[in-house]
Amino acid sequence: MEYIVRKGEFKDLLGIMSVIDDAKELFRLNGSTQWQDTDGYPNANTFIKDLEENEVLVCVDDEKIIGVVVVSYKEEECYKTITQGKWLNDNHYAVIHRLAVKKEYYHQGVARLLLDKVEYLVIERNIYDIKADTHEKNIAMQHLLETSDYSYTGVVYLLRPDVLEKKRLAYHKIIGRKKHMKKAILLIHGFLSDMTDFDNLVPFLEERYDYVCKIVLPGHGPENNYDYDKFNKEDTFKHLTDTFDDLHRRYKEIDVLGFSMGGALASCLSSFRNFNKLILLAPANKYFNPKALVSTTEFSARNFSSLEKAIVKKSAPEQEAYKNLLKAVSSDSSLGLSFVLRKYLRSYIWKAYNEFKDIVLNCNKDLTEIKNPTLICWGTIDQLVPRKSVEYLYSICTNPNKNLKIYEGITHLMLMSKNSEPIIKDILDFLDN
Repeated sequence: MEYIVRKGEFKDLLGIMSVIDDAKELFRLNGSTQWQDTDGYPNANTFIKDLEENEVLVCVDDEKIIGVVVVSYKEEECYKTITQGKWLNDNHYAVIHRLAVKKEYYHQGVARLLLDKVEYLVIERNIYDIKADTHEKNIAMQHLLETSDYSYTGVVYLLRPDVLEKKRLAYHKIIGRKKHMKKAILLIHGFLSDMTDFDNLVPFLEERYDYVCKIVLPGHGPENNYDYDKFNKEDTFKHLTDTFDDLHRRYKEIDVLGFSMGGALASCLSSFRNFNKLILLAPANKYFNPKALVSTTEFSARNFSSLEKAIVKKSAPEQEAYKNLLKAVSSDSSLGLSFVLRKYLRSYIWKAYNEFKDIVLNCNKDLTEIKNPTLICWGTIDQLVPRKSVEYLYSICTNPNKNLKIYEGITHLMLMSKNSEPIIKDILDFLDN
């Protein structure tokens, strides 16, 4: 399941308080006085103030609030006095407050996802120290901090007058390792699309890179009012190389990820610029897939047959799995058709398409070898890109770290697919390893 961490908004207040109520109940059942204070702390007013100061992060499952954390950049008065130990240094720091998870989402990595996002935001402010405190009976929080490389540093005492028990265990993490990371990734979107191609992946990339560069090609995206009269080969290659060269001046390590036409551009970029890893999602170095309709029909028929067998066997889990698979394919196909009707059946398409053809021809012209560590991803029912496109690119990869991933039942949408989780996992594994 894919969870997203984002900035909290005032509309999230009821969901946030539902999460906090679950945490209060858990503490009470565990015999802890944490958050059992007479003033109801933390209450709605607490979080209204946090939201006003733009310090709240929430984790969401679809639209449901399933986790919350507050990151403050104001130093804590009670941290000035620490006993039974000492802080790791006296540097300026951020503070983690009010971390909680909805009870039905315990042990699903939500808290760690929130902590990772905190680190990313703290680094953006050029802060490399994070401090936290927790009740000595909050074993789960202690374990989370210790396994996230926080060091136990001693004991502090809260200053709020209504706290039932003021003693807290203090933790400190120095994230200087990421200070010198200097890593960026360049994302290149597809033909007639925009950076929403990568929306499901970007939060995970933001945890791994100092900068996620989301290039917008000429004539594309709301930034250019989707004015495809401005889309042409010369400006596209100039914008691509200028953007990459600017990144190269500022970052020691660059990875590149391209989708569809962006995949063709990314493969071309590898032939005349040096960078680290290359990821190609349904790269349109070759395009138009005459087998697409047959492949989709065969896939649907095969899974309908499997569903019928599961019904005969009265296997509820199998029935649910095949139903979800067929629903996802239907949804992806409908979304793809909607895109075609919205974008392709317009008067501007022929001029833009001719520019697209020229760009792909130019990409392939001198592409004889890919030396980068490379991951190529393609779906068996891709409506645009044929299998021979990814097989060709894989054949010219000379780096031993290369991988071609084929996904059953995935259309050209790739990361926008209802079943994009395996693709995202493979991308992150490739980047992390």
